[in-house]
Amino acid sequence: MDAVVKCLPPGYRDLIVLRHSRDLSYDEIAEVTGLPLGTVKNRLFRAREMMRQMFVERGVKGI
Repeated sequence: MDAVVKCLPPGYRDLIVLRHSRDLSYDEIAEVTGLPLGTVKNRLFRAREMMRQMFVERGVKGI
């Protein structure tokens, strides 16, 4: 999991870490980063899609 997160572009990686490692809410992430809430949601969605694709490419199933 860490290797896949490290492969994300920095802006996406930071949001994934804030959401899933630090358990911040979307609102808290928006406040901390200064990004609009919609941007936070969109980037997290895209980051998860990138991660899903990386797992598929590595042969991980069940994602």
